[in-house]
Amino acid sequence: MFFSPQRSRTAPTSARTISPLLSPRLRQSSAANRALGVKFEQGNHPPDAITNMEGALHTYVTPIVLAMVHGEYNYVAGNHMMLRFLPTRDILERLDRARQVIVSALIHPDFEDEQVMLELASLTPLPSIGASLPMNFQVPSAEDKQDPGFRQAYDFVLRAHMIAHLVTSKQLPAIQEVTAHARTVDQAIDALENWIRNPAATPEEIQGTFFRVQSGEILSLELLFNSALHQVRNELSALEELCLQGYVYTFDPPAIFARKIEATLLNRLYIAALKTVSKHNQLNNMRMFAFNDYADRSALKFLSLALQDQKHVLVTRKLSIFTGKGGGYVPPKGAEGALLVLHNNSDGFGQNIETEAPGGSMDGAIGAFSSVAASLSRDRGDLLSYLM
Repeated sequence: MFFSPQRSRTAPTSARTISPLLSPRLRQSSAANRALGVKFEQGNHPPDAITNMEGALHTYVTPIVLAMVHGEYNYVAGNHMMLRFLPTRDILERLDRARQVIVSALIHPDFEDEQVMLELASLTPLPSIGASLPMNFQVPSAEDKQDPGFRQAYDFVLRAHMIAHLVTSKQLPAIQEVTAHARTVDQAIDALENWIRNPAATPEEIQGTFFRVQSGEILSLELLFNSALHQVRNELSALEELCLQGYVYTFDPPAIFARKIEATLLNRLYIAALKTVSKHNQLNNMRMFAFNDYADRSALKFLSLALQDQKHVLVTRKLSIFTGKGGGYVPPKGAEGALLVLHNNSDGFGQNIETEAPGGSMDGAIGAFSSVAASLSRDRGDLLSYLM
């Protein structure tokens, strides 16, 4: 495809797929508001409007954008970059080349520090009792959130709401109740891998299981599995509905957002959730699942097991479909007309796709060389016109 600088084009709005655990008012707030790249900080001007548990709630909102991208993303020697497509040779009207893609703003669970997903999933000295928000719940103003006591109480209520929807018993035990039998991270990974291998495994087997991270916190494996399940179900249901011509799904595992937890564990949680979705749904429009296995070489065999009921889906390394000149995308056989699905790999506080320089992150690279930022711009009047 080609774009002409002289032709006026309007970027389409995004579709937003939202988990049912968000109430109607939370749906509106979470779909429209995101912070600019930081956890909540007191005293900023203008004041921060997104609390840390609101950032956790953004895990369950996934914008899907039909976009034009003007180059091939690459990561070289620690730098994020976009290798621009060469323009056409037409002397009278030089056109920029662009590829039509789907960009999914599925976010990685935010384990960058202890303030978001670690806070949500960790056990505390007292039991954490879940409680759903009332239907008439009102999202407080940014001004109210500046008060530390108010903000702490508000985040407590949001955490209780998520616990009610992500844990079967609707509560987490006190930490001393499970200290003696909490698993190590390696044991948790082994348990998930055995679960993925077992065709008869059910989500009930993950209920009431806990593990200890290196910093000492004990986390609920069940909560994190169900969190991943909401994400996978949300995203793939939207892609199946929107990409009738088929799609080639690519996935890059977390790095910076896995600082407080083992990235392999997050990958296995994602794959376990994918297995659950695949077992109960036909992904008719998925043509290929291409995983970036640079830091997790064994992931592909577990992905193949997770997708074994999708006989038409090829599981492969992400690099295997970027074999053209300069690392260019080459549509795999049987998927020539399918849309390529990219991810900007942000967290619950990320609108870096709007603001960051292209070399700072995948977010910034895609934002600087595509129409995605225009589709996600928060001042659009139609931003929330397509909620799924």
